[in-house]
Amino acid sequence: VESGLCVRHRAMILSSILSATVVAIFMMFLIDDNSSFGTGEPVAQEEKNKKVGGGPRMGSGGGVTEIDESAPADGDGSGKTIEVNAYEDKELLAQPGGFRDCPECPLMIMVEKGQFMMGSPELEAGRQANEGPMKEVSIKRAFTVSRYEILIQEFEAFVRETQHAPSLTCMVNGQERHDMGWLNPGFVQPTGDRPVVCINRDDANAYAAWLTQKTKRTYRLLSEAEWEYVARAGKKTPFWTGNKITAEQAHFGLPDPGTIRAGRFEPNAFKLFDTAGNVWEMTADCWADDLEKISAFGSPLEGDADCSRQPVRGGGWDVGENELRSAYRRAVSRKQAFNTVGLRIAREIK
Repeated sequence: VESGLCVRHRAMILSSILSATVVAIFMMFLIDDNSSFGTGEPVAQEEKNKKVGGGPRMGSGGGVTEIDESAPADGDGSGKTIEVNAYEDKELLAQPGGFRDCPECPLMIMVEKGQFMMGSPELEAGRQANEGPMKEVSIKRAFTVSRYEILIQEFEAFVRETQHAPSLTCMVNGQERHDMGWLNPGFVQPTGDRPVVCINRDDANAYAAWLTQKTKRTYRLLSEAEWEYVARAGKKTPFWTGNKITAEQAHFGLPDPGTIRAGRFEPNAFKLFDTAGNVWEMTADCWADDLEKISAFGSPLEGDADCSRQPVRGGGWDVGENELRSAYRRAVSRKQAFNTVGLRIAREIK
């Protein structure tokens, strides 16, 4: 080759090769770079097989950078294949780490339809009477769920844009406090990447309505059946982690009150974080003393029940291991806000 080229051509070729080499080395550094770009997303699991510790890496939105793509793009983590081509939202749904409909919107992930046994068997340790009778529930349509409990920074964007006035009181240690609220829940919240608390049912519905109006997609609370379906993520054991759950897997039962940043622990098989612990999560149903009236198709219970109260699920930072079981149910007032209760959101697929 060299014998057929003039000096000028050889110089040009060598210069091009050198430039390409420099660019390739630079790209390798970019791929290995773990720096934050201020996307406002929580840290999920920064290193495989390594517990995340210390404080978050702050970004411009008060959060930290994260996208977990440990599960394959064509599955939900449970071994089932998710078919997205039939949906108008297929390009969003195909993203393995989830998607946002807007910069301020929560990170959503698709959950495929399926069946499961709701409630707990009579011999399950710690079982409460309101966890039965067990019944098979069929979720007939795929839908999307927020990967994290709704964060302070996400709720703040809603309040800032709408001027919504959240609950003026908050239940703290069993007392209604008029000096506490979602910005001051009785414990320190150093960053916005923690789940929002001290909001009531009206606040949750207003937040979902804002997302719906903003994105032209239907956002809502999960029904109680849908919540248990996504929390179990295919597991029949008391916890999504198996027969036990530990402080290495969830935030609960600690002497110091308060939430921690979202995504500190591993997600379940549906890629959802903190379905056990951190905060209780509201559901769309009216309260029933047992599961007899729960729909076999996953829709929320609204009639012939106590609609002054709602079921909350998943346990929070304030309780012991037993209340983190996937079947555990607790009733709280719809009108009151609690510094232990937040929400997770669902979105219909178009």
